[in-house]
Amino acid sequence: MKRRATIVVSLSYGFIPGRQALPQMSVAGLKKAAEFLRGDENSVIVLTSAGFKYCQPEFKARVAELKKVGVGEVKILKARPSISTIDEAEAVKEVVVNNQFDVGRLILIADKDHMGRARFIFEKVLPGIPIWEVDTSAPLDSDNPLLPLKYRPIWKIANILVFLLLRIFGIKSLRNLAHPHPGEK
Repeated sequence: MKRRATIVVSLSYGFIPGRQALPQMSVAGLKKAAEFLRGDENSVIVLTSAGFKYCQPEFKARVAELKKVGVGEVKILKARPSISTIDEAEAVKEVVVNNQFDVGRLILIADKDHMGRARFIFEKVLPGIPIWEVDTSAPLDSDNPLLPLKYRPIWKIANILVFLLLRIFGIKSLRNLAHPHPGEK
């Protein structure tokens, strides 16, 4: 029997090992997620983690951040590590399928420059699920390990170009373009 749920996804922005901390974009997203998690008894958050080297420290830091703002562990689900937004969406889909959720809506939390591409990807990977966009309103971190392009205009242009490539060539063909998934040949 499927369980009705609201799925909350706050995109992963990596882990800063030198500071043993999450980037401020990640913290801002988790705080926004907590608002939805406390207000809806059927809501759960699916936590993804970026990359593979720091995925466990990032997951632990994200759980700790959610606990600080009153979210219980029962609402926190762990997805496998992911290396791109496409991979994140696929990891969230795996959690939805494995837990047999009947998803009423998916709340997608990301920075405004990333949102268009992220929404497009989640709509393609999880078709038929209404997606609510929530902007973190957090600035880019200058020391974010996932953002080698540290200036917002360049980041925005990069997101627009990737979005156009996804629309033209499709998700599957571009999934491993930048970062081949470990174990894939």
